Amino acid sequence: MKLAIIDNGVNMHHPALKGNWVVVGDLALRERACDMSADDHATLCMKILLKYAPGCREVHSIKILDDETSKGDMVKLARALHWCADNEVGLIHMSVGSTTYTDFDEIRGCIDRLCAQGTFIIAANSNRGVMTYPAYDSRVIGVERCPSLRDGQYEYHPSALNGIQYRASSVHLLRDGQKPIITPVSNSFAAPLITAKAYNILCGRHITGLEELHSYLAEESCNGEDADSVRDAGFPRLPSEEHSCPVVLLTEFESAELLRLLGDLHGMFSSDGYYCRASLDAGASSGIRKFEPVPVKADLNRYINWACLFFQCDILLVGLSGAAPAQLQPDTVDIAVKGTAGCGYERQYGVPPEAVINYAGEAAGLYSELIRMLTVP
Repeated sequence: MKLAIIDNGVNMHHPALKGNWVVVGDLALRERACDMSADDHATLCMKILLKYAPGCREVHSIKILDDETSKGDMVKLARALHWCADNEVGLIHMSVGSTTYTDFDEIRGCIDRLCAQGTFIIAANSNRGVMTYPAYDSRVIGVERCPSLRDGQYEYHPSALNGIQYRASSVHLLRDGQKPIITPVSNSFAAPLITAKAYNILCGRHITGLEELHSYLAEESCNGEDADSVRDAGFPRLPSEEHSCPVVLLTEFESAELLRLLGDLHGMFSSDGYYCRASLDAGASSGIRKFEPVPVKADLNRYINWACLFFQCDILLVGLSGAAPAQLQPDTVDIAVKGTAGCGYERQYGVPPEAVINYAGEAAGLYSELIRMLTVP
């Protein structure tokens, strides 16, 4: 099975490394020479992979990141992914991705093609904990670090609120005849462990789809049979004391209008000295990076309760580009603001009718009304 590492280029000689490519300015893939003086990011990922999957026989390195900035662009990433599809790569390892919503659609098209071909993809989440694509795609195996795990340990959390289902050790002792290296705590060095585990399973069994691969990975995880009972994995521990804050739900908006309004309200609350946090659903794909992502598959009641406790904020704004889900429970939301994209009928927001505001198109007026309603004795 062919395995590809999309990163900043592997710099080591190994019989398993069958191709060492770089995406150049005209988006062609050219062969590149190893820089043996550099024991850099992709090289460490390769060494982690070989440590836990020593049977790897065909690895292709595709360099898309700049040597000086360690950054890349989505056009080169898309080209690398299409090359993998063209060359029937079975497993792709990515310690790269994007946290910029405007990039998501372009990468999603590549993921569509690869998944249709039966390619499996492992991707690291951002170390900043914000929504990262493609790690957040349900068709991709997303990975983040767990500092308490070591060596080949990992946990499977299918109900993770943030959509990242695997938490793995990123601390690995690497020996290859040179000075021993211990990798730092980072999502980038957690993902190769899961890639190695997936490679071993795929080579040893006839796997027909992603769910079957998840099941075998779950069997080998530290939490094993308890995986399905774990809830809210992937988020830091909540404060021990209870904390609640007013929650304002903005729903039934067009994406562009929702983005403007959420940004305006966030700025107004912050300017008046309130600690305001804002969350945005993935439907508003051109979102702003300062907004927290509402996980696609999460129960909205659980997410809102978690966010109030975790952020310890004065007010939480939650923006949904479509209609609010019918399962909102009473007391989850304090005020619901309806946009102009509604279906013309009332939906259940879990709040009384007097706490539903029909947005009239003027942010300052809405802010004044929210302040009035939230500060009523």
